[in-house]
Amino acid sequence: MKWDPFTLVITLDPSNTTIYATGEIYLDDGESYEFTEGAYIHRRFVFTENTLTSEDAHAGTSAQAKSKEKYAKTMNAVSVEKIVVVGAPASWAGKKSVKVVMEGQGGAGREAGLLFHAAMEGKAAWAVVRRLDVGIGRGWRIEF
Repeated sequence: MKWDPFTLVITLDPSNTTIYATGEIYLDDGESYEFTEGAYIHRRFVFTENTLTSEDAHAGTSAQAKSKEKYAKTMNAVSVEKIVVVGAPASWAGKKSVKVVMEGQGGAGREAGLLFHAAMEGKAAWAVVRRLDVGIGRGWRIEF
């Protein structure tokens, strides 16, 4: 499980006109105390204005930077493979893809498929983005 890809589930409040959500993930090796030296990943995910971003939630001290970078490299192959958005806006109904932009790429990016499921029988609309291949420890944004 340590190297398995992640699925992020985002639940939006349909009554909220600004459509905003936030969450965090913390990862360390689960075996040692190296997290005290900075060997961990702590990311914040923010969804606002039809964009989901992954940003560093805790920069740590300059003394921890080397350990943090080393740990991040060991986690390079661990990715977010899928995002499920519960309460997806009806305006996404016709969309077939999203734009994925990795940190450091400026405005350039690539497309990932979007599958929208309309609300029915009292259940919220939801959407799935698959095959993202964005690193769990890296900065990125997804534009819906």
